[in-house]
Amino acid sequence: MDTSSVKVHCEKCNKSVELAITSEDLSSTQDGILRVMMVHGGPPHAIVVYVDKNKRVREIEYSDSFQMEELSSSSVIQAESLPSNL
Repeated sequence: MDTSSVKVHCEKCNKSVELAITSEDLSSTQDGILRVMMVHGGPPHAIVVYVDKNKRVREIEYSDSFQMEELSSSSVIQAESLPSNL
């Protein structure tokens, strides 16, 4: 799997954000545009980055707010419980 990084500038926090884009992600789009949501920063905020098949950023949208569904503790596996040979 071919992975490339794409850097964008977030105007909300004035920081550089790096996205990992795979060739599989790009080839799976219906219209040739990959939409990537990145939550970052403190306080956390989200941007949606539109990347074309040539890995060029076409647009960045800034969310006014975002919500995350809370994960139940039963679906989270603590690292200490994993075998050490993984």
